[in-house]
Amino acid sequence: MSKAVARASEVVERPIGVYQELYAEPEDMSARFARMISDEFRVLGSIALAFVLVISSAMVLRTFQTVLNPDVAHAGDIYDVEEQPQGLPLAFLHSVLGIETAHAASSYGAELVGEIPSIEMMPYTEKTVELKYTNVGEKAWVNSGKNYSSLYTDPSTRKSLFSYHGWYGMGQPTLMVEDRVEPGEVGTFRLPIMAPGDLGDYNEKFKVAVEDIAWVAGSHVMIPIKVTKTPKVENAGEGLSGLILMRSHTEVEAAGGSVVKLRFGIKNVGPKTWKQVKVIEPGVALATEVASIFHENTWPEGRVALAMGDREFMSGRLAIVNVPVRMPREVGTYNLALQLTSENENVGGGLIELPVTVTTPAPEEIAGKELPIIENWRGIPEPRFRVGIANVDDAAQVSVHGPYRVMDGEGVNYGLLDEGVVAEWYYDVDSDTQLIRIGDDLFTTTSYFRLEPVEALSSYVTIDSLDRRAKWNPAINYNDYRDTIEMRVNKLGYTWLVNELPIESYVKGLAEVSNSWHMEVHKAQVVAARSFAMFYFERGGKHHSSGSQYILNSSSVDQVYKGYTAEQINKNVAAATEATRGQVVQYDGNVAMTTYFARSSGQTRSFSDAWGGKGKPYLVPRPAPYDKAKGNRRWGHGVGMSQTDAAMRADDGANYKEILQSYYTDVTIDRVYE
Repeated sequence: MSKAVARASEVVERPIGVYQELYAEPEDMSARFARMISDEFRVLGSIALAFVLVISSAMVLRTFQTVLNPDVAHAGDIYDVEEQPQGLPLAFLHSVLGIETAHAASSYGAELVGEIPSIEMMPYTEKTVELKYTNVGEKAWVNSGKNYSSLYTDPSTRKSLFSYHGWYGMGQPTLMVEDRVEPGEVGTFRLPIMAPGDLGDYNEKFKVAVEDIAWVAGSHVMIPIKVTKTPKVENAGEGLSGLILMRSHTEVEAAGGSVVKLRFGIKNVGPKTWKQVKVIEPGVALATEVASIFHENTWPEGRVALAMGDREFMSGRLAIVNVPVRMPREVGTYNLALQLTSENENVGGGLIELPVTVTTPAPEEIAGKELPIIENWRGIPEPRFRVGIANVDDAAQVSVHGPYRVMDGEGVNYGLLDEGVVAEWYYDVDSDTQLIRIGDDLFTTTSYFRLEPVEALSSYVTIDSLDRRAKWNPAINYNDYRDTIEMRVNKLGYTWLVNELPIESYVKGLAEVSNSWHMEVHKAQVVAARSFAMFYFERGGKHHSSGSQYILNSSSVDQVYKGYTAEQINKNVAAATEATRGQVVQYDGNVAMTTYFARSSGQTRSFSDAWGGKGKPYLVPRPAPYDKAKGNRRWGHGVGMSQTDAAMRADDGANYKEILQSYYTDVTIDRVYE
């Protein structure tokens, strides 16, 4: 018999109370009063029980309502303070029982501007989709405060396969761009997405909400997305395929006649080496004499924006494209298209298209005038970085914090690895096969496995088999890593665990200087470290010749990277990273190779002194007076920034830009992504 049934039986089969009432001696007044009070409480208890049952029934009914009619699933929960149901009965029906009061959401309506975009992406690539809605309701939308407007997945509890680490929250991709949109005006929502590893056709649903008030009627949108290994490209040369990983602009807005510097990073993902690389305006002959409306004086030909000479880009390398364009003279909207070519053949995936808005007309006389040059780095997602964290001799034991997908290099999804479960991961040399054992299940692939977080912001992986204890505290093990982990085998036969994550998260996990140092030297250090990482990111990796599938490794040979554990411990490093987000050291418009070392003997060395070769104009001997005053002796290669000299400069009042420019000659510190 269940406990509930037992209790019910006891209530019904208890005759002693009846016998007492019939045959007991008359009770005194105080006893009678006590019994009356008890009876009152019994009645009140029955009423309370009935109330609970009604509410429970209402919740069940509302669950059915959510499933059958998602448009109003939450509209009864959220309403404006000015529009709350008046009086207890309506408020009760509205907020407790979930019975709709209609007028709570009637003031909010939207109408999509233009056509629903159709998107094609390659696995693990990123894209920003722009949705515009006309406010056809009665009230304004805002992007701040309690009742801000934002885009949600539909339904809002759905975990999108296209979720992106930059989303505002789980199921809530982005806020409205404009501060305020009145009725009749247009609001913009920029939706960043990342394609999953599984190939196929997807339909992603989204809708707009006014927070704590209502879903916005008419805002539902379903975006068709095709995830494919080969992007749709017309007239591409055989074996020529590229992938745009970096872009300085997603749109351009500037005055007529002004010059805008565009910067793109395009990775060679095809089998063929790119040679005689050019950037042209597509659709016309290469050696045309017809000038483009975007022609800038440094263009080598009429519609050839850039010629990269004899530089070659092997498969896996990143081509950095810097193109200045001059804005058309007249006010209006334009479309700019630039195509990457190799030996006069189009590179598939190398087409860059940008909407251009000219806000004011060009001056009457622009010839010979020095017009403003605009370097605008808005709208760029930060690059994803790859770091080799450990060489695996036998097998790796890994566990996850937050749900992770088990994927292979062909985009096949093997299911979820749950939190608390330890997986054994290894590579079999004889069969050239990777294996992952999760409990009783064994998965194999002749490609490679990777663990991808479902929710990147709150998830990380622990390499349980990795022992990297802190010397100062053996209880701390640097074996936690954000985002994605892969197992890869290089040309030399070594098996590596590779951590793929946003570059800012990588910089936060570096452990190059003491957390107790001055904040300005922390800023200088993270800008130098970010620049060093970006320099090799643009070149396809420091260890490309060995076939390693990462940009840098985690040792002092490259940069000391200790992952998520270090990020949690070294709070000043994380704060300095956030304060200088996207900033790098540049020489002549290109990211510099910003080497650094522990300490000097009073002067730094040149690149050619340390490593021979041609050298670099920004890596020349510079004085290190604080090291000299302390009588320090050189520790390290001696090229670039001396960390101890920099620390003493900061203590003496220098800011991080002054510190960096003390060691790297004729450089600028610029922000290259948002």
